[in-house]
Order: sequence, then structure tokens, then C-alpha cells
Amino acid sequence: MAESTNNDYPSVASNSVDLNIPFKLFVPTIFTPNNDGINDLLEIRTLKSKIQSFEMKIFDRFGNEITCLNEIESKWDGKSNGINVPKGTYPYQIAITLTNHTTKIYKGNIYIINN
Repeated sequence: MAESTNNDYPSVASNSVDLNIPFKLFVPTIFTPNNDGINDLLEIRTLKSKIQSFEMKIFDRFGNEITCLNEIESKWDGKSNGINVPKGTYPYQIAITLTNHTTKIYKGNIYIINN
């Protein structure tokens, strides 16, 4: 409760409430790293405050790892060893440990168009 010493302002009371918002992850299925300023970076979106650890591995069509992101804030520019990867489909795997110590694994594909 916050109380005012000025009679012109009323006292205010508040309670803390845990909303228990379910964890959701948004991974784009396509991006275009062609330096036009639109969709040039792959960015994962989620409620970052619920994440304790994050790892995203992206693979080529043969299953070779081409990049690994270790921070949820990391963005991928569509390059491997400094070179643009060819357009195509790239499998990924994301491992996330939440602040409640549960681990979630996500798998999918990202399509890259880089004309």
C-alpha cells in the first residue's frame, strides 16, 4: 500500500499477481538474407524472461551442423563460415531450459531465399 502525505492524492493499494502465461515460441519458417533490409535475419521470438538457457542448431540437408546460436537474442544472417548458404530448406533443433527447470525441444525447417 502506498500512502500519500498530500491530502490531494488518495492512498493506493495493489497486489502482486502471477499470470502464469504459458510458454510459446515463434520460429519463422522462411527468411530472405539478401541485404534488402526486410527479413534479412532469422530471429526467434518468445517471452525471454522465462528462459534459463537456449541453444539452436541449424543443419544442412546432409545433417551437418552449419551454425549454433547460444543466446535467445542471437540472430542468424544465413551464413556459414562467413559465406551465404544456398537457398533451400535447413532443418533446426532448439533446446530450451525454462526458469522452472523444464526442458523443451523444438524441431522444424527454415526455408532460405537469398536472391
